[in-house]
Amino acid sequence: MIREIARMLVFGDLRLPDLSRKESIEMLSTVDQMVAYCFGRQDILDRAHNHFEQTIDELLSEGEVIWTRDPVAGVIAHNGRWYVWFRHVQDDGRIEGKLFACDDEMRVVSLVVEEIPWLEPDCRMKLLRALRAAHQTA
Repeated sequence: MIREIARMLVFGDLRLPDLSRKESIEMLSTVDQMVAYCFGRQDILDRAHNHFEQTIDELLSEGEVIWTRDPVAGVIAHNGRWYVWFRHVQDDGRIEGKLFACDDEMRVVSLVVEEIPWLEPDCRMKLLRALRAAHQTA
C-alpha cells in the first residue's frame, strides 16, 4: 500500500485512504525517502532505500519514452505530463537520480539544459523536436 501511495504522489493523483497513526507515519516516512531520493536530499538519502530506478521503471512501463540520452537523462510522457529523469555520477562513484514532473515543454527543455549543460546542440534540437512531435500526437 505504501508503494502505491508513493506512486500516486509521483503521478499527482494522491487520495489518502483512512490510515492508523502508525500506518500514516510509515507511509509519510517512505514517501519522504522517495521524494528525497528523486530530488537529491542527501541528509535523507544516506538512510533511504533506492526508489529512483523503481519509479523510472514504473513510468517506462506505463508511459511513452519521448527522448533519451542514455544513461544520463530521459523524458517520458504519462497521463498528460512530462517526466524528466537524470542520473549523475558523483565524484565518489555514487549515482544520484533526479525526477521532475513538468506540465509544459519549455520547462522540460529548461531542466535538461540546466542539469546537463554539456549536452550537444544537436541533442537539444532532437529533444525539442521529440517534444513537439509528442505534443502534436497527444
